[in-house]
Amino acid sequence: MTRAKLLVPLGVLLGAVGAWIWWQQGGLGGPVSDAAARHYFSRIVAAAQAKDLEALCRLNSSVGTCQAELRVYCPESFPVGPGGGPEFPAGEDLEEECGESVPTEPPQIVASRHRPAMEGRVGGRLLVVKGIDGRGKAYETEVLIFRDKRSFKATHAVFWSGSKFPSTDTARPEPAGE
Repeated sequence: MTRAKLLVPLGVLLGAVGAWIWWQQGGLGGPVSDAAARHYFSRIVAAAQAKDLEALCRLNSSVGTCQAELRVYCPESFPVGPGGGPEFPAGEDLEEECGESVPTEPPQIVASRHRPAMEGRVGGRLLVVKGIDGRGKAYETEVLIFRDKRSFKATHAVFWSGSKFPSTDTARPEPAGE
């Protein structure tokens, strides 16, 4: 009887710890649906069109990567810096450049497909979006929406950048409306 009194609380404790770890790692996450990805992407578009670059970058998987994409994709051209290389804008200059390059109209989602996790890469829902940026240049970008625990994050939140992922044969296209 003493052994049972010891094993039952230990089993309950191990079950609770296991459930807590499972919950911390995303719980009942499952694949990202087309509807969920579109909803999250609409938040990205709203932040960009409000020219709220901080909010836009918080929706990206890495704020630093998003800021780097903004520094590269927002300017129409780069002045030559003191070292002879391009001088990337920052601060107010970056905000002004991005204000000009952000698309005035929401992009069109032309494809949506599941992208499986593989070889150390996160999987999720890949949205292919296209439109015209604020300077009149056409773009087509692959935006990945993926689960981060029980919420979502994106890669390529700077959706007018024209960024794409390396091609894989395992991502099957689905019609944009599903």
